[in-house]
Amino acid sequence: MSAPGVDTEEQAALRESVAALLEKKSDSAAVRAAIASEDGFDPALWSTLVEQIGAAALSIPEAHDGAGATWVETHLVCEELGRRLTPSPLLGSAVLAAQAVLAAGDDAACARLLPGIAAGEQAALCWASDSGWATPGVRAAADSLTGTAHHVLGADTAATLLVVAVTGHTVGLFEVPADAAGVRVTRVPVMDPTRTLARVEFHGVAATAIPTRPSFLPRLRAAAWAAISAEQVGAARAVLDATVRYTQERRQFGRAIGSFQALKHRMADMYVKTETARSLSYSAAA
Repeated sequence: MSAPGVDTEEQAALRESVAALLEKKSDSAAVRAAIASEDGFDPALWSTLVEQIGAAALSIPEAHDGAGATWVETHLVCEELGRRLTPSPLLGSAVLAAQAVLAAGDDAACARLLPGIAAGEQAALCWASDSGWATPGVRAAADSLTGTAHHVLGADTAATLLVVAVTGHTVGLFEVPADAAGVRVTRVPVMDPTRTLARVEFHGVAATAIPTRPSFLPRLRAAAWAAISAEQVGAARAVLDATVRYTQERRQFGRAIGSFQALKHRMADMYVKTETARSLSYSAAA
């Protein structure tokens, strides 16, 4: 394994492919158009990421039609998407939903759900209550779900809902078709328009229980935090690059402002903070 944040030859090729695709298909105008669309993302771009890059399949084992890559490969795709602020189902479906199934560790659920996610079919993870992720917003009794999950990524375009629910004195994972009777999905306003978040209500919904390991929730949280950190690192690097370009182009007192010592120091500080964050993010992924 390479040092944290240092790509291998294969990872560098993957990063270059993703970056080249987003350069063509996810500029500022394309991002704004995707945000304003009914789905909240560009389905054509998502299909290309899935079919040509294999983005949704990277962290899924080969036994379940995935690429069997390490978590770092998914991580660097998240970083490139964050760099462009590209709206996509990757985080909600190929990261959160897929990792929920993998963390649960049930072979039958993996065989049933992961091939579809690897092929780009969308699943959404329902978890938080109205007060956050400390306690699930849904309760389970006799394989029937009741309650409301908040802040659900991509629920309005998902075919399958994976629901973290309180069952007795523990927490379990359940599978529900998104169009099941008793399910109501409502998209909610967001501060970040590159995300679509929904409120998902369950009214006595029949569900399939997925057996889980004791480490299920901690592992899922870790995967989610790592992926989000990759997106943030990508966005931070984009801001740094834009700042450097601007200081090279903007002129004051007859020279580029990037030549001023005070601004050099400020940009050096930005660089150090960004690279430190990137190393920490990739250490988490590794």
